Order: sequence, then structure tokens, then C-alpha cells
Amino acid sequence: MNKRRILIFSSLLILLLSILPAVYAQEAVPVTPPAPTLISVNDEVVTFTQAGFERHIMRGELDVVDLFLTIPSDWRLLPGGQLELSLEVFTSRSLAGSTSLDGTLEISFEDYILDMVTLSADGVQRLTLPLPAEALTAPNPTGRYHLQLVLRGQGNCNTVGAAETSVMVQPTSQFILPHELVEPTSDLQLLPRPFYQRSFYDDSAYVVIPDAPTSGELQAAMRVMAAFGKMSNRNLALTLVQQSGVTAEIQSNQHLIIVGETSSVSAYADAISLLDPAAAQPGHTPEDGLLQIAPSPWNSSKAILYVGGDTAVAVNKAALALGPGQIRTEEQTDIAVVEALFPERAATNWAGLENSLGDLGYEMWLVEGVGGEVNDYQFYVPSGYSLSDVENVRLEVVYVNSALLDYTRSVIDIELNGMPVGSVALSGQATQVSTVAIDIPASTVLSGLNTLTLQVNLHPRRDCSDQSDNSTWLAIWPETTVHLPLIESGEIIRRSSQQLLSDYPQPFSFDKNLRSTTMILPANSITAWQIAAQFALDLGGRLDGVLTEFRVAYAEEITDSLRQSSDLLLIGQASSLPIVAELNDAMPSPFVPGGNAVADERLLVQYNISPDIPLGYLEMFRSPWNSDRMVMLVSGNTEAGMANAANALLNSAQRRVMKSDFTVVDREQVYPASQPFTGVDMTAATPAPAASPTASPSTAAAVPTSEPAATEPAAAEQSSLGLIPTPTANTTSSDSTGSGSLTVAVVAVLGLLVVSLAFFIPRRFLKR
Repeated sequence: MNKRRILIFSSLLILLLSILPAVYAQEAVPVTPPAPTLISVNDEVVTFTQAGFERHIMRGELDVVDLFLTIPSDWRLLPGGQLELSLEVFTSRSLAGSTSLDGTLEISFEDYILDMVTLSADGVQRLTLPLPAEALTAPNPTGRYHLQLVLRGQGNCNTVGAAETSVMVQPTSQFILPHELVEPTSDLQLLPRPFYQRSFYDDSAYVVIPDAPTSGELQAAMRVMAAFGKMSNRNLALTLVQQSGVTAEIQSNQHLIIVGETSSVSAYADAISLLDPAAAQPGHTPEDGLLQIAPSPWNSSKAILYVGGDTAVAVNKAALALGPGQIRTEEQTDIAVVEALFPERAATNWAGLENSLGDLGYEMWLVEGVGGEVNDYQFYVPSGYSLSDVENVRLEVVYVNSALLDYTRSVIDIELNGMPVGSVALSGQATQVSTVAIDIPASTVLSGLNTLTLQVNLHPRRDCSDQSDNSTWLAIWPETTVHLPLIESGEIIRRSSQQLLSDYPQPFSFDKNLRSTTMILPANSITAWQIAAQFALDLGGRLDGVLTEFRVAYAEEITDSLRQSSDLLLIGQASSLPIVAELNDAMPSPFVPGGNAVADERLLVQYNISPDIPLGYLEMFRSPWNSDRMVMLVSGNTEAGMANAANALLNSAQRRVMKSDFTVVDREQVYPASQPFTGVDMTAATPAPAASPTASPSTAAAVPTSEPAATEPAAAEQSSLGLIPTPTANTTSSDSTGSGSLTVAVVAVLGLLVVSLAFFIPRRFLKR
């Protein structure tokens, strides 16, 4: 009997040991990101939900709904399109049996009236209307189409039994759009289309760099990320990948943006038919940048954009040329040669004491028709200035409105940086140009970029006359002025007692063109590069700079000039950034010498945490080389921990709680230090003279003096739902460590349970 039990126990133990390696190996397999969510190429149906339209209720005698539909760049619409409109009509009659009409609904597409529907009965109405072939087949480079619904009241308001009507437009309404697939137009003047097109496709692309990029090439790639961040308002999902990491799946399903010197990306020369810049532009020099767009040879519905040139200087010229968002070409619109850049000519758009919208470059804004419209105005408060505490921030709105408005329902709402600061009630006195002054809380004004938002809601008087749209209007004049009582503060903002992680994008946002920002990166970490790319995308979309001129340097290339003149953004594990050892004494939480973990987490409670758990570290502190400059560090004990830290800082909800100069990120949880670091007295230091941050593009893009070592192939690519990919390929720096350990533990417990049962199985079962 004992022999039989021993035999059973041995068999189960062997089975358990054979399962564990397979389970553990399965956990270590890199996760392939999901493909973008696309509608089928044969699917002609586009619902209002896919077009970004939610359920909307129209009310009253006059109401308007506008829907804008953008089709993919590889669609060419054909005749035969239809609109299937699903409505629900509600009426309230004051007299039973009233025969008065409840209203009409006018439906138009691209200024073609499709139908005028009489609304005389409650309930669901489904309309199928043909779309005019002329509107569908007319040239439309932007791919944007306009559908408008106008609800109009009918009858006499003084008639007994008049009805009030509401119309609910259902998001299940849809377009039927026959189409054929074509190559996207290769036109640089249409950028960011086709890479960012705001259609019902997910907008995504891959930025491809050489396997061993110079810091100049990597700098250009980061500037490309920033440019597309600005052009797409951070809504384009961009993933940085090395050339060897471009799989067949990526080539077939993604737009590609290739950045690098022509000699470094020669593998793509045939794919995009790289032109010789000398042939494209007489008098070309090796310092000229090159922009070229072409259809992808692997998928004609995708595009390839090349940003490059013969040298790193040329590549950076091409990258910076994307910043203004307008590319100048000749007759051949698929190529542009960039000869020179003049950053000093960029409008500063900065705030002085008195800033009219006209001074900031804005023209009169005319709002027409019923409903609401929103407009943003941006101004910039440079570092070195602060608001006086003896004067108020004041906005003087200069406007004029129609005399036919319903003044009880028409209003101008005002926000500054997303915070409501006031409103203007319209009146009959404003039928001539009028001025209204509003005091604004000083706390809503930011150092750096500020956004003033005016939302206008207009409604006509309820007199039931058949008013035309041009009777309902308002104009905001460019004489509208922001009064800012600014005083020179001697870099008071930079020298404030404490800068916290929650202040991001400060300190980098103090210069909207990012000229004073330098990224310090390891020379052989694709994960750190991908994280830096997401910061570049984020900063480019947040700031209003025309040319994003931040610099990138490898850890071994940091000069004294960069140390003294820059706000530094360090991204990488401590062991891969030698500068961390120089900064250890100035850090809120120094690192263990030679290691990737901090010596003290500075939290209120210390726990016994396994060293295998990936932890991220975020630190913000003053530069020991220039106390007017700041250093931000994004690091981790593993690359997975570092990626988690970056994701947390880029997430506004998580960043809000980082009211500290140091934060530990444990997977998706953030643990800020309870008190700011005060161990180093920076006020006693004499700041070193800062070098001018306005270096020319040629200087900023200088070729590094040493070539970095070749890097490993790209790790797991960015998920379409995540900000930054979490490395999973190696077991020492992977998020799968935690999940893999959990799986192993579960299997082990089950195995031990089975083994225990084997020893306690009744004899009668064993005898059988």
C-alpha cells in the first residue's frame, strides 16, 4: 500500500514539475498589441455613433444640429449613398384635438436640401433619404462632410392649442456609403492627413528610426513626435520603433514615418523611391532637409512619410519644418526640400500688460445661427514674470449682437484654462458695439501657455415669425482685451520654494518652443526612447510653440553647457545614466550606488516588498549646476517599472495626486512622498551663468561625437489603448513577473492539493 501511495505521489510530482516550466514560459511571451479597430473595407454602413455623434434632443421653435463626417483617406465615395435617419418626436398640446402643425425638420447634406419633414405626430420616425451624387463625388481633399438638421416651429404663437415639439435624434441613425478603395493622396500640404484624419478609423502610425540612431537622429524623431502631437492635439497614437522591429504585420497595417539620414534608412529607399534632393532642388547642399510622402508598397491604403536628409543637421531641419503645420511644395506636392529655418521670426504671442485679440493675431469672430459655438484664444506668459497683487486680472469683451435675440437664453460663457471665470448676458444695449469688463481670478492664469475659451449660445426671440439664420448673430471684435498686471519677477516662478511633479508640464512649459529643455537618454534602451517619444508627443500637443527645438543627448554626451542652460528630462534606469551618480546628493531620493533602486522611498510606512516587483520612480529637483533650472527624472528598478512611472505622470488623474517632488509607482498605484525634500540648501548656491537657449537649429542638431552601441530589437509594441508599451520580453524587467508568479503559485497550490488527496484516499478506492 505504501508503495502504491509513493508511486502516486511520485507521478503527481513529476506531472507538476513538467507543467511549471511550460506555464512560466507562457507568461514570458511578449504580448502583441491589438490591431487598430477598423470597420471592414466592404462595410458601407457608418453609424452616427461611429461618427462621434451622441443622442441629441432638439427643442423649441428653432434649433439646429450639425454633424461632421470624415471619411478615411483611402475611400472614394460613389453615387448611391443614403442617409437612414432615426427620430423620435414628442409634442405637448395645450388643447386636446388641436389640428395645428407641430413643426418641420429641414435636413441638408453639404448644402443640398434632402427633405423638409412635417412633424405632426408623436412617435418614432425612420427616414431613408438619398444623398446627392454631386456632393459625394465632388473633389474633397479633407474628406469632411456636413449634415445639418434644422427644427422650425410653425403656426401662430397666440393660437389656442399650439404645440411644443421636441425631436430626439438617435445615434443609431446611419449613412450608407458605397465606395471604392484608392491610394491616399500623396500631398504634403494635407498633413497631418492621412496619418491623422479623425474618421471612424483609429488614427495610429509608427515612427521608424535606425537600429543604432545617432543622438541627432533620435532628436529629430522626438521633434517629429512633438510636431504630430501638436497637429493632432495629442490624439494620434504614435509608436517609436527601430528599423529591425518593423514586422510584416506593422508594414501591412500601419502608416510609417521614417526618420533618419539617407544612409541609415537605405533599406526603405526602394519602398518610398527616395529622391535625390540635388535633383529635386537646384543648388541643394548636404545640409538641406527632405520631406517626402508616398503610398506604402505593402498596403496601398497606407502612407509612408520620410523625414530626413544627408546629415543629422538636415534631418533636424526636416523635422522642425513639420512644426508650423504647413508644408510648402512646388508642382510636385509629394516632396519638399527644407533649406533654412528662422526661429527668431516666430511670433511670440506672449502676454504683456494689455493684449488685445488683434495683437495676438486673431480676427473678428462672427457667430451665426441658433445654438452654440466655441472658440479658443491662446496667449503666453513667459517665465520671469508674475502677477501683481495690487491689480486684478481683467477681461474686456468687445462685442455686438442682433436685436432679434432672446436675451433670457442667449449668453457668452467664458473659461480660462478650463476653469469658468464669468459670463456675459446679452441685451438690447449691445445692438451697437459694447464693452463688458470681467475680473478674473489670478489663480487661473498660468505661467506658459494660457487658453481663453469663449462659448456663445444664441436663441431668437419667441415671436414665431419665420426668422432666417442671419437674424441670429453675434460678433466678438478683435479689440477684446486681456489685462494682465505682470511684473518682472527675476525668474520668481523658477525660484519658487518648491516645484512638484503635479506641476508638469512645468518647468518645460516655461518656454513654449522647448528651447530650454534637454532630454537625456541611454544609448541602448528602446524602452527609454519610447517613453521619451511619448513625452515629446505630449509636450508638443500641450504647448503653442511653432518650432519644438528641445534637444536630445545620450548620457555619455552631456556637456557643461547643457548642464547649466537646460531644464533636464532624464529618462532611463539609474545604471544606464551616469549623470545620476553626479545628481545623487541633490535628489529627493538618491539611488543605491551602482543600482537601479532608490535607497529610501520616503513614505510614511515602509513595507517589505519583493525586489522582483517592478517599481517606477519620479523625481523633481533643482539642478546643482544652475538653481534656476530643474531636473525631472523618470526611472525604475526595471524597465517595466519605468514605463509605469511615465504612464502615471502622463495621466492627469494620477498626476494630480503627486503633490510632492518624489513618487513611487507600484504598477497602477502612485505613492507620493509625504513631504518635499529639504536636504540640500539650493538658495546658498551661486547660479552659474546660463547659456543662451536660442541656439540655431544647426547647433541644436549637431552630430554627436561618438556613435552609440547597437541596440537590441524593439520590445513589445505600444498597445492601442496604452500610452507607453510595458516591456515584457525579458523576465528581469517585465510586468509579467507578477502575473507569472501568481500563475505559478496557483498551479503549485493545486498540485499540492492533489498530492494531499492522494495520501488520504480511502483504502477501498485504492484496492479497486
